[in-house]
Amino acid sequence: MAPAASRLRVESELGSLPKRALAQYLLLLKLYPVLTKAVSSGILSALGNLLAQTIEKRKKDSQNLEVSGLLRYLVYGGKTSVSLLPR
Repeated sequence: MAPAASRLRVESELGSLPKRALAQYLLLLKLYPVLTKAVSSGILSALGNLLAQTIEKRKKDSQNLEVSGLLRYLVYGGKTSVSLLPR
């Protein structure tokens, strides 16, 4: 499938807010690739940690999430992705 055709199909499936968010992300990725990738990686690492804590909380019937763990994963994910980039 041609890139233009696939782009049209994806854009027609997205609503207004996701479309704007994707456009903003792609613009930031073009302007600040390293920073954008670092922030994205940090956020995804923190979300992964949040998901893991949520699953563990359900298993153990614990009530509190470890916020410091989320922050550590946020920083670690961003730092790791930057250090892996070629120089």
